[in-house]
Amino acid sequence: MNKYKKNFKNKVFTGINITPLTDIALTLLIIFMVAAPMIIQSHIEVSLPKVEQGTDNSIVTGFLTIIIDKFGEIYIDNKNFSLKNLQLYLQDYKDQHQEVSIIINGDKIVSYDSVIRVLDIVKNLGITRISLGIEVNKY
Repeated sequence: MNKYKKNFKNKVFTGINITPLTDIALTLLIIFMVAAPMIIQSHIEVSLPKVEQGTDNSIVTGFLTIIIDKFGEIYIDNKNFSLKNLQLYLQDYKDQHQEVSIIINGDKIVSYDSVIRVLDIVKNLGITRISLGIEVNKY
């Protein structure tokens, strides 16, 4: 018996307990999954029209956002679209999603015609849940 105890004491432990490492990795994964949608924002500069009352669309999630910048260029997820390509993209998007909701963020100095053309495409595809992006004045 004494011989076995002596051999056990001199033996080097070669295992590693990865439970704490796994806990940290999973915790970081959860943090990034929660924070990622808040971090990802458009790099397109758009100055939305300001109103006194309304719902601020900057905190709304679950919508497809179409951005029309001050030059009339159309963007979705930082990708530039022509009107024809926008129609094809939205048709494909509608086919893949059961219910589609859209926010159109048009710069306040963009021509009314640009917003109406995008709105017309969206309506012709049968998408009825449409909002126009605004910025609520906060005093």
